Amino acid sequence: MIAEQFANRQRAAKAAIQQRAQLQTELVSVGEEATTLALHTLNGLADDARHRIIGATADQVDLRDGLRHLVGELRNQIATGEALLSG
Repeated sequence: MIAEQFANRQRAAKAAIQQRAQLQTELVSVGEEATTLALHTLNGLADDARHRIIGATADQVDLRDGLRHLVGELRNQIATGEALLSG
């Protein structure tokens, strides 16, 4: 009777260890799937935000670049005028 109880406890302990290992494996798998899904969703949100920002500011960037070019030309004209006056 004692030997049978000991054997039953050993089987129960072994089954618990196997079940714990299986649950750990499943938990890791679910965690990896959740991470993949979260990263995919986050990348989609980031791409959407980037496109919206570019769409909203593209005209401003073009305007800024155009103004920068005009300021450069104006500086060149001023330098040319100053050179003419000093020469």
